[in-house]
Amino acid sequence: MSKSYTDFTKIQFDKELETKNGILTAPEESQNYGVRENLGLQDYGSKYKTSRFCGCCYLKDKSRKDIFRQDGKREVFSIRKSRFENKGSGALINMLDTIASDEEFDEYLCMDLPEGERLITYFFDEDLIFADEITKDNKMLTYISFIHLVLNSTKCGLMSKMIKRSENLNGKVRGKIDMKYQISKNIMRGRKDRIYCKYSEKSVDILENQILKYALKIIGDSKIAALTNQQRSISILKRRFSAVSDKTVTPVEIDRIILPSMYQNYRSMFQLTKVIISDISMYTTERGSKKGLVPYAINMPLLFECYVRTIIKEKIKEINNNDKINYRIEMKRFVPNKTGKNYNESYGCVMSTNDKCYIHGLLVPDIVLAYYKKESEDNAKPFFYRVYDVKYKKPCESTGIRNDRLQLLAYCFMYGVTKRDNIVIPDIDDKPGINDTHWYSGLIFPSQPSTCSDNIVINRENDNVYYHQVFIDIKDKGNINSDFNWLEI
Repeated sequence: MSKSYTDFTKIQFDKELETKNGILTAPEESQNYGVRENLGLQDYGSKYKTSRFCGCCYLKDKSRKDIFRQDGKREVFSIRKSRFENKGSGALINMLDTIASDEEFDEYLCMDLPEGERLITYFFDEDLIFADEITKDNKMLTYISFIHLVLNSTKCGLMSKMIKRSENLNGKVRGKIDMKYQISKNIMRGRKDRIYCKYSEKSVDILENQILKYALKIIGDSKIAALTNQQRSISILKRRFSAVSDKTVTPVEIDRIILPSMYQNYRSMFQLTKVIISDISMYTTERGSKKGLVPYAINMPLLFECYVRTIIKEKIKEINNNDKINYRIEMKRFVPNKTGKNYNESYGCVMSTNDKCYIHGLLVPDIVLAYYKKESEDNAKPFFYRVYDVKYKKPCESTGIRNDRLQLLAYCFMYGVTKRDNIVIPDIDDKPGINDTHWYSGLIFPSQPSTCSDNIVINRENDNVYYHQVFIDIKDKGNINSDFNWLEI
């Protein structure tokens, strides 16, 4: 496979790849972050800059045609590492594996959103990428995506169809009497208690479900599945598919499937099924032993946000189970579209929905924690809020500082965090002169070496307001501060 790059990094391609049409780059303001423009590649003068996506695709020129190397092979554009991994790799798979156990994982996938805004975007309409090696990361990505697509698509029941059946019933008629077999099977043999009938019934034991069950069996039997947090999800799906008979399926049978219009949401699921049945991200072709990978893109800022949510949830469970603490914490649910999709007033923020107002719509923070008294009733209001804004960026970066500051201040005002000494940002590094009880709202970054000095905001009253930053290790959640004292009051 061609050279692999890192996200949000300036890069330079070999001169042999420069074509007369130039390399395709994404517009500065793209609705889907330019996910189909070489994974959001940005034009950076004499160089290029990778964007928010880790993934793999064929490198394209500005006419959207594949770029070929001098040896006649298509150039593969691969971004497989986070820029916060100084040595080695593994952050991506660690974060994916961690959030896969979260009860909100189906929402994290954001499958209802456009390409680029989803957690994982597959390019099923593009050619498979052939490589000498398909890594464990790619296989696990396929597993996790498929399992939760099936979970989400079948939560209201399996696909069913009307099928015709014939049966020799005992003393009752169902549907119509099949006179041909009634005469030959019953009347000619003097079996007056039997009636041979043909009828139609709704059944889930159909080829479509048999294909899905077979793919789930492949995943369940694999060694990789045992290394992930997917066993509970696989057990749930086994129960759902218990009425479906076992069948060994080939990729050719999947190609014959014609989905009814009401099941068009199954399309991506069956495309992944074909990849799995063809030996997990491998596709047997005339190219011999080479393996094919479906081009894909992973939204790294969204992945990091979901990872942080899962990590904090684990700590919240410990706090809520501690009898010495007289309050409980609830994390407000994940909202895929931060401008108000699936809006619910119980989320805690009410803004104008009148589109005639200039400032209208809904603004939802990344993470909102509501604190309740343990003895309070279920419908009681929180006595305390914490708001966190998750940033997949370096805290000392010069870009976006003003927007980040205004964004956090807006969140604080939305939740009544308007007192001067409460607008602070938590950090795992202790700073002198800071009262822990004032840690109210904050920014969260991936863990990294920092050369920042004390974080300070000076207001008109000349009172210094310190703020801190929380750093989260993305390669090993075991390295994260186990105390999480910035969650407690």
